[in-house]
Amino acid sequence: MAFEESRASSVDVLVGGHSFYPPMLEDIASASSSVHVNQFGFRPGKVGDAFAEVLVAKAQEGVPVRLVVDRQGSDPEGGSRAFYERLVAAGIQVCVVRATKARVPHGSLGSEGATRWNLGTLGHVDHRKVAVVDGGIGWVGGAGIEDHFDDGRFHDLFLRVTGPVVAQLQLVFLAGFRWLGGEIPSSTLDALFPRSRRATSRPRSSTTRPAATDRSPTRSPACSTARARRSTSSIRMSPTGR
Repeated sequence: MAFEESRASSVDVLVGGHSFYPPMLEDIASASSSVHVNQFGFRPGKVGDAFAEVLVAKAQEGVPVRLVVDRQGSDPEGGSRAFYERLVAAGIQVCVVRATKARVPHGSLGSEGATRWNLGTLGHVDHRKVAVVDGGIGWVGGAGIEDHFDDGRFHDLFLRVTGPVVAQLQLVFLAGFRWLGGEIPSSTLDALFPRSRRATSRPRSSTTRPAATDRSPTRSPACSTARARRSTSSIRMSPTGR
């Protein structure tokens, strides 16, 4: 997938699980139209259970909650089976990337879809860590939803972004979700892509900003010249508007 160059209205850089997990949970808890999470590692534990609780609560409120997780990182059909059964029972749609399986069931967990050849995904582990809330708030980082990113064993960060660039994150998530057999009713697209962002973040056929797994991001000129003001837990950067 390729996109026209876009920009963020704001970027918060949050370092360490103690800094990024609480505001991420707050954003999810305040969702009113959709919650989308793409995670390599989402497992039960102190952190995983906290996320499961808020995701289940949103689903029970009637807010669509959709997940894409990796079989290698999250083990939803093995050691984490009971954890994911709880999510599915609450009405959360969970699609699984099964990069090591030649034949896999098509569709979300629990849907008992027909088994198909998995040649398009075979060998492509999904290591992304992304969350999109209401089509207006995006989270991109390097940490899984796992305890070792919160207790000091692993060090990582997340970016919280708002503005037109979030529409691109949303489209990348939905494309992967649909590829794996997830269902997205066409009647929901307006809510998933708020008009104020959709017009300035439309994908195009020519290549300018390829979206790829495990590729380092390129900082835009706006972010390069942005002023940053630091606090103990985050750095907020605002584009210059040029």
